[in-house]
Amino acid sequence: MMYLLKKIFIIFAKINLYFFEKSTKKVSLTQQDLLKSILKSYSITDFGKDHNISAKMVYDEFSQTVPIQNYESLEKYIIKQKSGLKRSLTEKKVKVWEKTSGSSGKSKFIPYTSEIFKVFGKVIFLWVSDLLVNGPKFKTGKVFFSLSPQFSSEELSVDNHSLSDDSEYLPFWMRLFFSKYFVMPKGLKNLQDPKSFKLVLMSHLIATRDLETIFIWSPSYLISLLEFADENKIEIISIISQRKYKYKNYTYNFPDADIEFIKAKWGRWEEL
Repeated sequence: MMYLLKKIFIIFAKINLYFFEKSTKKVSLTQQDLLKSILKSYSITDFGKDHNISAKMVYDEFSQTVPIQNYESLEKYIIKQKSGLKRSLTEKKVKVWEKTSGSSGKSKFIPYTSEIFKVFGKVIFLWVSDLLVNGPKFKTGKVFFSLSPQFSSEELSVDNHSLSDDSEYLPFWMRLFFSKYFVMPKGLKNLQDPKSFKLVLMSHLIATRDLETIFIWSPSYLISLLEFADENKIEIISIISQRKYKYKNYTYNFPDADIEFIKAKWGRWEEL
């Protein structure tokens, strides 16, 4: 049954790649249509009105009228919309406010709308399609999928909560198909302490011998995890040896692992 599902998925993956490659033949037109849609949406927001955004703008006019933005310049609109004011930054309904890890500065609240999740789904499906059709032959299919670690916070309201798991970035049908291949400790986001979060995550990843693929949004995040592992080698090996880690009311269990192999290969991450 699983073999048949994989075959069906690869057929859809090839179709997906075909239409993507076809769209690359008319990039300019696609970009123009996308810009027009974005400007129309932003023209009715406080941000759009403050920057004189019009749905009739062409690219040159837009680039000359609206300066390059950073989080600080958008923060006042984010605060207003997060507090309940509609159409401050976006006219779309915000499904969740994700708090970034702060690895490149202070933590930031990022609004995620349904449209953003659709974009994530399309991009990730395209990546998976390319891997299945043109990539290496996978043996286990086990993947660590993470965009950015978030910790529980009282700043998140009941209506606009954080994602409980990074797999929620994926469309439902992809989560259903790939759930058995995800390598992620259950309930990881219950950890509010950054060190405990990294201890549990790295212990789990290192103990999982059949991990094949790492999907992350930021290379600096992976680098920070590997540096953390080197700095906390003794504690991580101890956790893996005991096969459990306790944090407040939570207990995390880890797969059985070859401790001597891990010690011998430590630091040679591509082998481990």
